[in-house]
Amino acid sequence: MLLPLLMLLACTADPPVDHTARRTAMRARLQAELGPDYDRAMGIPDETTLYEGREIYFKSCVKCHGEALDGKGARAVQMDPRPAPLKGPGSDWFSPAAQLEIVRHGSPGTGMAPWSRSFTDAQIQAVMGWVRAMNTAE
Repeated sequence: MLLPLLMLLACTADPPVDHTARRTAMRARLQAELGPDYDRAMGIPDETTLYEGREIYFKSCVKCHGEALDGKGARAVQMDPRPAPLKGPGSDWFSPAAQLEIVRHGSPGTGMAPWSRSFTDAQIQAVMGWVRAMNTAE
């Protein structure tokens, strides 16, 4: 009696998602969409903008991406895939220009929402400028 139930569950379960393949496809799509801008260098904003970016990050991003920008925020354990680290190993999977696009438009198949619905482009750039500054500070 247990075996038929297990077989039924196995047949109805969603197959595992290959998140590496999804990320690779997304990177290729963003490289094609952004063209030469994909690798465009982005500087660190002024102090006022950095402060604004930090404030927004700790209001809206920290729950998923964590205080240490390591992708280990309080909500991360409930997410599949887990949030991407914004600092340290794995944080350079996407270029800064691609990261801006992901923050603006979200990431299908993940918990990453399109933040352009909530924030202006200048605010999104402030957050990502603060993230870049945290990656260069040590």
